[in-house]
Amino acid sequence: MKGIPSTPTDNIYKFMAISGLWFIAGFIALCIWLINTQIQLDKEGLKSQSYFFSVNMERKIKRRLESIENNEFDKNRLDWVNSSFTPEREKLFITKALESHQEAIEKNRDILNSKTGEELKLLERWDVRIAGLLYIALMAGLTGIGFYRWITKTHLVDEETRSFDRDIKEKTLKKLKSEEQVRALDRDIKEQTLEKLKSEEQVRALDRDIKERTLRKLDMEIQQLKLTSQSTSRLRRRSH
Repeated sequence: MKGIPSTPTDNIYKFMAISGLWFIAGFIALCIWLINTQIQLDKEGLKSQSYFFSVNMERKIKRRLESIENNEFDKNRLDWVNSSFTPEREKLFITKALESHQEAIEKNRDILNSKTGEELKLLERWDVRIAGLLYIALMAGLTGIGFYRWITKTHLVDEETRSFDRDIKEKTLKKLKSEEQVRALDRDIKEQTLEKLKSEEQVRALDRDIKERTLRKLDMEIQQLKLTSQSTSRLRRRSH
């Protein structure tokens, strides 16, 4: 049925512990029922006292009224009626009291058919008492042994396993962070090396430019010297 939790079967100690809790719940329900039954018995005891008191008073009042009707004024007197009352006044007074007691009798008459507390008679049987003691022993055993074994054999082991797994993950994370730092450092070194190589390449390119310019300048000077030499040679031939 939906709404009723199923008993766990993945672990015997867990099964024992949860079963023990169900036994405790049943024991608590029994105690609540016993307390409620006792309260009802107390209430019905008061109603029963009121009923039988009214029945007794009704009988006494009726006997007194009969005595008054028979002019036997000193017979069946009621202690709670003032002796100074005249017969007519006493008759009126106790008649009202009779009506009040009759109302109480009708109100509490159902107490005669009450069956509240009949189940409590079962507790007086020795076999029921032995069954109750076995129930309590089973409840305490299942709950105590089940939770103790569940905690020591399963819960603590799982907790240690989770702690060990957490340590492994933390160490792995630290290792990964260290490797990431090493890779970052290696990347920085490579970038610095690349920048250095670029700088050296730029220096070599500048040196080549200087050499090329120097060579061009020398070529131009050589050409000028050749031209000057040729001009001098021509002038000499003309002078001869």
